Amino acid sequence: MDGFALFWISSSFNDSELKTTSTFPNKRYLCDNKIPIMQDLQILLDRSSKLYKNRKLESASLLAKRVNELASINKDVHAIIHSNLLLGEIHSTIGTFLGDQKKQTEALNYLNVATSYKSEILKNGVGTFLDIAFGKIYQKLGEVEKSKKYFEKAVAHATNNQDLEGTVKANCALAAYYIQQVNYEKAIKAIEAAGLLLTDYKEEEKPLLYMEVYHLLTKVYFKKQQYPKIPELSKKVLKWSQAAGDVTKELTALNNIAIYNADRSDYKSAMEYLLTALDKSEEIGFRQNIAQSHINIGTIYAQLYNYNDALQRYVKVIDEFEDVLKLSDQFALNNNIGNINYTIEKYDEANQYFNSALEVAKKTNRDSMLALALTQLSRVKTAEKKYSSALQLANEAKVLLDQLGNVNGKQLNLINLANIHFHLNEYTEALKLVDEGIKISKKQKDETSEIDGYELTARIYKELEDFEKAFAFQKIFTEAKQKFTIIQRNRQVLDLDIKYAMREKQKEIAQLMKENEYQALLLEKQDQIQKQNDELKQFAYVVSHDLKEPLRMIGSFSQLIQRQYEGKKTEKTDQYFGYVQDGVHRMNHLLDALLRYSTIGGYTLKLDEVDLNETMKIVESSLKLLIQDTATKLIVEKLPTVTGSSTLLTQLFQNLISNAIKFRNPDTTPVIKISAIPNEDKMEIIVADNGIGIAQQHLEQIFVIFSRLHSREAYEGTGVGLAICQKIVQKMGGHIWVESEVGVGTEFHFTLPVG
Repeated sequence: MDGFALFWISSSFNDSELKTTSTFPNKRYLCDNKIPIMQDLQILLDRSSKLYKNRKLESASLLAKRVNELASINKDVHAIIHSNLLLGEIHSTIGTFLGDQKKQTEALNYLNVATSYKSEILKNGVGTFLDIAFGKIYQKLGEVEKSKKYFEKAVAHATNNQDLEGTVKANCALAAYYIQQVNYEKAIKAIEAAGLLLTDYKEEEKPLLYMEVYHLLTKVYFKKQQYPKIPELSKKVLKWSQAAGDVTKELTALNNIAIYNADRSDYKSAMEYLLTALDKSEEIGFRQNIAQSHINIGTIYAQLYNYNDALQRYVKVIDEFEDVLKLSDQFALNNNIGNINYTIEKYDEANQYFNSALEVAKKTNRDSMLALALTQLSRVKTAEKKYSSALQLANEAKVLLDQLGNVNGKQLNLINLANIHFHLNEYTEALKLVDEGIKISKKQKDETSEIDGYELTARIYKELEDFEKAFAFQKIFTEAKQKFTIIQRNRQVLDLDIKYAMREKQKEIAQLMKENEYQALLLEKQDQIQKQNDELKQFAYVVSHDLKEPLRMIGSFSQLIQRQYEGKKTEKTDQYFGYVQDGVHRMNHLLDALLRYSTIGGYTLKLDEVDLNETMKIVESSLKLLIQDTATKLIVEKLPTVTGSSTLLTQLFQNLISNAIKFRNPDTTPVIKISAIPNEDKMEIIVADNGIGIAQQHLEQIFVIFSRLHSREAYEGTGVGLAICQKIVQKMGGHIWVESEVGVGTEFHFTLPVG
């Protein structure tokens, strides 16, 4: 995550899972109690328990109440105990979904009825599950000490009875308690205690118990921001929860996988998982998780620099779901809204939300939240040039952050403190603080703060009249800023891609549900495509005109200055003017490449039958000098006629062949072979070379726009050529991929329609 200091919201559930006889088809027991209950009642309880797992809470409650009535009439004590236990869990979950604490009291009443049959409870293993249920309800009511006692009692009870399932679940419940109390060390110990009990079993033998353990482990890893450990466990939890129909654990897994993907900047996949979680949460009426999904979706929009959509999601949560938000969620929401307003320089609004975050942080007693809220408020004061207030807030935050170590947020405070001291003309202190801030920014992978640090360092050295260092840091800042600008552009393009995909998905759903509205949907699609084309044309105009105009001015005026100082220049000034001219030259090439990329697909493509043999004649003619100068041997086999655009296919082959020549092996005569093989209803074209090859870990990266695997000094280029190739192939309904081995060569494969 970057210096924008956004928060993700992790799903957290405390609902336990009743074991039903469906797991043991040859026994008529509930909770492995070894005491039979009436067969018909057990079947009904099994159904109710399954409905509860699927979070069809109203149906589950009605059925469990019916069992309870029949059990009372038949004086079936065991069925009375189990139906009340199930009703307690159901009502507790309803209370959690709706944010209604009264439902928790109702749940306690059901559990108290079950516990009134003490002698019967002692004869079977249900006591452990009752203790767990009591503990979770008291946890939701905020009576943490009481909940802890019940969990510890459940562990002792299950251990004494040598109850594997009960002991695993009791330890998991205790671990969930410690996670809520931010005591991750004890949480891990409880999880390990549960896991040790399963070492004699394969995952396939006890999938539901392994699911409990992995579910808790992912919570801890998420809280500790140990994201690399999350995906494998979460995917197992997702698989097993879907198989068992356990919707809440499925939601947790979906949410955690989404956050892991977002942390790796795979925002499109993250959005897909979050939208699935949102749909499922809405289906079961889980208001708290609906709110969390909206917050996380908003956070993705913010990371994609789409602040309008981010704010819409956040404001929706405030308007509709604020009553069910946990304090940590309230803090995240206020912090994120404050961040956006700070970024767009609406400092009054930013101040308001950061103050709200501070008030929430005080209620939580979480030093990390308190420190971040103070840091954010100080940043606003600094932006408003209220340096005295800013310094006081930043110093308060520093005291807390120094105690916490190198947590995310410390870099923000250090660079902000350095900025304050800079404006107070305390340059030595400012340098010390900004240097530390840059180091922590690198560790936290906070590129925004790192870039801010370089810029501030350059300004400090300039004021100290150490122009050599000022220039060096200004150069580092400029290069880092350019790279980050590319990242920003890519994310904004990705945002459009995600929005388009979301619209497509919504249209598909609507079409399935309302076939009679097909014509309206078709018109809507055409309108959306037209709007996208208009946006693309506008973007292309900005690139080709508005952005290139100031570049021309920079180039022209730098040449005029250079001429004016002819005879007075030094070797260094010549070098500096060279940097300016080189930067203008490279940016012009970059903008030209971006323009080419953006215009592909921005119009309705007319597809014709194209003889690729004729296309290759045009390509060979265009690249004749390059092929001769590099002594490249171009082998073209008999090629088919395909359906496509002659112009785009010419550009495609030119790009791929030029790319192969550029990355030729310097010690070997370049050989490029063009061939074709049938591939189902399409034709597969292969462009193979004997060049330097591409490492396996970079194969997926090469089609990303502006992606470069080599330094600019080693190989010229903008990093757009292969992205254009991919876009051309996709535009004509095909697919492109690459196979390569370092030192051996590379094969580009792409499919094109025929007939």
